[in-house]
Amino acid sequence: MRLALLVGGVLVALVVMAGVALVEFDWNRAKPWISERVSESAGRSFEIAGNLNATWHWPDPLAEGWRRWIPGITLQAERITLGNPPGFGTPPAPGNEPGAAPGKTSDNVAPNAGDKGSRKNTAPPQNSPASRPPGPDSSSPPTDQTAPMATVASASATLHLLPLLSRHLAFDTVVLSAPDVALERHMDGRNNWTFTPRTPRNDGRAPWQFTVDQFAVRQGRLAYVDPLRKLQLAARIHTLPPSQADGRYGVHFEVEGRFAKARIEGSGKAGPLLSLRDRIVNYPLQFEARAGSVATSVEGTLANPRALKGMDLQVMLQASSMADLYELTGLVLPNTPPFRTRGHLRGSLEPGHAVWDYSDFAGTVGESDLRGDLRYVSGAPRPRLSGT
Repeated sequence: MRLALLVGGVLVALVVMAGVALVEFDWNRAKPWISERVSESAGRSFEIAGNLNATWHWPDPLAEGWRRWIPGITLQAERITLGNPPGFGTPPAPGNEPGAAPGKTSDNVAPNAGDKGSRKNTAPPQNSPASRPPGPDSSSPPTDQTAPMATVASASATLHLLPLLSRHLAFDTVVLSAPDVALERHMDGRNNWTFTPRTPRNDGRAPWQFTVDQFAVRQGRLAYVDPLRKLQLAARIHTLPPSQADGRYGVHFEVEGRFAKARIEGSGKAGPLLSLRDRIVNYPLQFEARAGSVATSVEGTLANPRALKGMDLQVMLQASSMADLYELTGLVLPNTPPFRTRGHLRGSLEPGHAVWDYSDFAGTVGESDLRGDLRYVSGAPRPRLSGT
């Protein structure tokens, strides 16, 4: 009995001593080690230029079973920069921006800015990641002009300690405040949001791994350039106040840019947390958008946001004429009176494999009723539309 009490007392003392050490430790001294580990596991540069501190919690409320008794740590960092992999983040040559006509320069719809007098300005400040649209030339080497993939004013991240023994940085939830992010995909399908660890060292040890289970964003900017989809967007993301967050949605966004030949703008709401751990997450989404005379309102879920798969949406679509859909879809449709439809949209936005099923839709074209099912399939040499 005394031995059990002695062992228990020693364990409690060790936990208390560890807690005191964590509280008193100057975490800024660990910044070089953390930056090197993240850089190695993410396959790109990582830097914490501001203050770094940590708080610990024991038992760990995010763990289960016996793992709850291993202390957990939440890191808080300021002024973070995440670099781009080689070949990304370089300014495009004039006329090479996605959607630009051959021999002409782009009109810089996004991510630089919208038209003068636009009702919303989503353009980020100069020298930020989102202010410099990346070039689609996947063969371009990194230069001294290479912009980072992301900068973050401040961030908090809950770190599991046990995986560190196997050289694994496992973060449960990462909360980013004022992030400025530029995502891009090249024509060959490569992207800058897939993290590939650097080549293992000659010492025989495996490289550090890096995983994040959930993301949350507070007041951020996002630029996205994808010449494969002819998509170029700039967005502002705002955290909804508690009075407007109903548990389903947590952020509001405003977006403008270009899809194919169409200039688009819109706004909407999305879920508070984006899970990166599960393939099927049913991420909630609601938005309204307009491109010329074409307007739409959408509400539903994305089952797999990472792969842009599993759209399950209720969609309203209207325009002055079906011919106005050409710039968005590439489909040559006849001139018609104004139309309006509402139906159920399922499918994916995978590059080169986009398939949309617009089922059980009903609406009007001029004074005539319209109902049925449609299927849209992207691909070469041209997309296909079929229906009943």
